[in-house]
Amino acid sequence: MDAREATVRGSDIYRAEMRAFIRQTLQAAFGEGWCGEKVAPLLPPSRRHLILRALSNGESPERLVDIGDFGMVIAERSDFFPEAIRDGQTHGRFAEIRGVRNQFAQQAWTGWYRADAESILAACGSVLRQCGLLAGAQEIEDIAQQIRPPSTDERP
Repeated sequence: MDAREATVRGSDIYRAEMRAFIRQTLQAAFGEGWCGEKVAPLLPPSRRHLILRALSNGESPERLVDIGDFGMVIAERSDFFPEAIRDGQTHGRFAEIRGVRNQFAQQAWTGWYRADAESILAACGSVLRQCGLLAGAQEIEDIAQQIRPPSTDERP
């Protein structure tokens, strides 16, 4: 598996695990209105509108809570999340992961190296471990182990 594919697969696992974690945590605290009442107000107006529209159509808006939102939602609703993921080091990882996600959106995957993939996968796995999502963290670590060694023209 190349670095790009590993990053995509690991990010998908991270996204799914964190969405479920945030939903379960906030739904336990606030009930079915968790997303519309407690998450949507934190998001930019365009995304807030999409969540409220999904809710009004009877759809689950959970899919609209994305990688860039996780750290902010946890920081803003910190009383409901474990202390271990509210620290500065974890928020640094949220920022790193959000930055990589933004980089994905702005490039055609040229110049994506094994070291880049290993770094972001380590951050995703670390956050999942801090959240107690050990199976997802292990899946990501397994993906990181499957990255092909760099060729001689790649950065280590």
